Amino acid sequence: MCCVARNFLSSAWFHGLTNTEFCLVSNEILDVIEWFAFFTLRASMKLGFYLFAEYINMFISGVVMATLFFGGYDIPFVNEAAWGNAWWVGLVGFAVLMSKAFFFIFLFMWVRWTIPRFRYDQLMGLGWKGLLPLALLNMVITAAVVLFLNSK
Repeated sequence: MCCVARNFLSSAWFHGLTNTEFCLVSNEILDVIEWFAFFTLRASMKLGFYLFAEYINMFISGVVMATLFFGGYDIPFVNEAAWGNAWWVGLVGFAVLMSKAFFFIFLFMWVRWTIPRFRYDQLMGLGWKGLLPLALLNMVITAAVVLFLNSK
């Protein structure tokens, strides 16, 4: 379950919540075009909705992570059933879920603001020379472990 949570979190950080057309610049001409077209490209409702959708995506990913892997509205090491059926117990659970979600939003922003942006050629090199061999090695090791465990 820990590996599933790690993979879900890393995919939410690096794949689902990336705006590639702003992060992957392949040459300097695009930088110049982007600089001169600043007011036409970024002063529109389309960009506002696009960035709003990015933050909504972050919020939804945080809530899904908190719900699936961190207990949702459950307070760790606290028995809410002993509190009875008071109306404020639901509010406390909702506040706990939102605090866990905002913790993940903080993590998303922290990672995205800390890690430097890759150029397109660097990202492709990382994928082909780094991550693909690691994935193949992981597949071979998993197959060997499964074969070893089934042979007994």
